Amino acid sequence: FLSSSWFLATELVKTLFIETPFTFMTGEDLHLSYQLQKYMGAGSFVLPVNPKDKETWGDSEHRLAYVSETTVIFKDIVTVRDEQWWRALTSGYVTQWAAMNPQKKFRTTSGRKAYLVVSGGGHCPCEEAAAVLKWPKVVCKERRFKVFDLALGALSGPSRSEVPVLQAVYSSMRGLVRMHNPSVIVAVDDIDGKVKDALRMAADVAINQTALVLLPRKTIPKVLWMATLRPASLPNWNKMRISVNIITQTRAGSLGRLLSSLKNAYYLGDEVPISFNMDSKVDAATLNTVNAFAWPHGGKTLRRRIIQGGLIRAVSESWYPASDDDYGLLLEDDIEVSPYYYLWVKYALLAYRYDPTVSLPELSSISLYTPRLVEVTKERPRWNATAFFGATKHGANTPYLHQLPCSWGAVFF
Repeated sequence: FLSSSWFLATELVKTLFIETPFTFMTGEDLHLSYQLQKYMGAGSFVLPVNPKDKETWGDSEHRLAYVSETTVIFKDIVTVRDEQWWRALTSGYVTQWAAMNPQKKFRTTSGRKAYLVVSGGGHCPCEEAAAVLKWPKVVCKERRFKVFDLALGALSGPSRSEVPVLQAVYSSMRGLVRMHNPSVIVAVDDIDGKVKDALRMAADVAINQTALVLLPRKTIPKVLWMATLRPASLPNWNKMRISVNIITQTRAGSLGRLLSSLKNAYYLGDEVPISFNMDSKVDAATLNTVNAFAWPHGGKTLRRRIIQGGLIRAVSESWYPASDDDYGLLLEDDIEVSPYYYLWVKYALLAYRYDPTVSLPELSSISLYTPRLVEVTKERPRWNATAFFGATKHGANTPYLHQLPCSWGAVFF
């Protein structure tokens, strides 16, 4: 922070009044340094002083060192200034120490860390957020990093523009991301558009590829498994592109059942394109079902062969990946999916494909079901993996590696 005397461009002085100060009794030096960094991207620097050379002194008479010339005589001045400093720190002010020592181990420590950021002021007071979480209100005053209050209510003066809000949120979040180096920023997808833009900008300028995850409100209780993933895999949340590819021909009834189950699944706000792949002899009922189907989660593509190709060609021509981050879910029209199928696919990809500590180069697909038959032998014996693993320490629902690709519903790489 600046202190005692300042040297700066005249036009920068007005930065002091962008936000209403915590107090008008003291702390203008702290407030100016905080506002300059937050809104102008300007740092505060202390010039070196030679104690033997008065020409290098900012206060050659040492008048500010005497009690009669300083604000130290103000009652509780230390407490007030300390509170002002802490408020700046919890709303994104990057100190020199924090800039030199960012939390590099945030993503690699075994214990998960999560911070709550509230807009503050009249938008979302910290105390109200604490009450929703059933936390004591004292957490808003504690001197530890748990809740960050951006104090948007401190913006000075009325404004009909949304720009001040965008600037305030972006400036604060940029500082918090720089200091704490999070893997993800999680928010609900129906927040104010300008706040969403500010969060996206803060994530985009992060040095270590922090991902912005915007979740529909109704899916939040379904995605608590996010906390079980390694932090190093979470920045890839938006990197993968999963498409649904359906092979269909003459089973309009069962196709309708599949489409209903797909439509009712949880997609976490992701864009998921869907394609229909039909042979030349597709019947009218199936065509009508496909044409009438409205898909709200992404693009819809229809492919129909001119010459009959058979099932093998229909499957092999159903998905065209464009990169290593494209994943194709292949489904025949006589099955249906769980409402949670996409959550499992997302989790499995993050846990086994994008986790840098997991090495499975032979992994080529993720199944949506547990095979009950060994299909590579003439006898086709039954094998119940659920019962087998249920008798072990791993548990009945543990994922496992299987040598045979699953044909009834799987995501391929």
